[in-house]
This record gives sequence, C-alpha cells and structure tokens, in this order.
Amino acid sequence: MDHPPAPPPPPAPRPGPPSGAGAAVLLVTAVLYPLLTCGLLLLFGLLALATLLGAGPAVVLAVVVLPCVLLAGAHWALLLLLRGIGLPRPGATAALLTASAVLSLAQAVSPILGLDIGWPGAAPFVAALQGAAVAAVLIVSGGRALGWACAAVCGLVLAHALLALATDAASGHGAAQEGPEPPGAITPAAPVS
Repeated sequence: MDHPPAPPPPPAPRPGPPSGAGAAVLLVTAVLYPLLTCGLLLLFGLLALATLLGAGPAVVLAVVVLPCVLLAGAHWALLLLLRGIGLPRPGATAALLTASAVLSLAQAVSPILGLDIGWPGAAPFVAALQGAAVAAVLIVSGGRALGWACAAVCGLVLAHALLALATDAASGHGAAQEGPEPPGAITPAAPVS
C-alpha cells in the first residue's frame, strides 16, 4: 500500500496590505502617535529648560531621562499595534514615525536656538502631518513602499523649512528694516539741551 505523498504545508501567511479597519487604525495611529509624542517631548524640553535655571542636577537628570524612557515605551507600544494590524515591516514603519516626530521637533527648535526666530508649538502639528503622509503612502502602496513614505517625510520637512524661511523673510526678521524714510514721515525731534 503506497500512500501518495502528503501535500506540502501551506506557506505562512504574509502580512498583507492594510485594508478596512487596519487602514483606519494605521491612519489614526500615524497621526496621533507623532502628535502626542512630539507634544510630550516639547513639554519635557520646556520643563528641562525650566529646571536647568533653578534645580539641582538630580532633577535635571530625571527630566532628561524620563522623556527617553517614555519615547522608548511609546515606540514599543506603536510597534505592537502595527504588528497587530498586520502591516509589513512594522519595525521600519514605527522607526519612521518616531524619527518623524523627533525630526519635526528638532526642525522647530533649531531656528529658535540658532537664529532666535520661530515658534516650537507648530512641531506637533507638523509631525502629525508627516505621520498622515506616511500612512497615506503605506495605505495606497499596500504597506510595501516604505522608501516612498520616507521620501514623503523628507519632502514635508523641506516644504516646512522653506515655508518657515519665507515667513521669516516676509515678516522682516531676516533682513534689516533700516532704509531711507519715506517722504512725509515724521521723525523724532532732536533733544534740546
């Protein structure tokens, strides 16, 4: 009695593109995660600045270490959520969203520290926009175009930088406003001695 060979086991299911509820979860997560992460990092950064002005080194160390621990925990929770919805390469997607949040915060804070211009409050919203771009690219591509999602983040970073420079130049912070006075301008009188 010869038995026919057993059929090969079915291949392990590969994670497919997010669809339906998975796509909605990806979109909401990709918008809320950078928004909340960047907002918390901004809050802790302001707290760190406040404590540097009047607290001891132990408090400063706690204010610096706590955001790092919270960022690692949030990244781990995001990774578990992305694995749960079956997204291909969830680790790379989580790293891209975390890097996007940190990048938008660094992009908002660096002109303030270097040039004394700008406002850091926009960083969480820029991070949320970058997260939405990542989610849109991943949903349209079936979760496989991580390079294009990274390119979308880089494009938004560049657009935000150009917009910030254009806004700064239009407001007159970047250029000296000294020049000839228009005709009929009232000038202050010289002091009489």
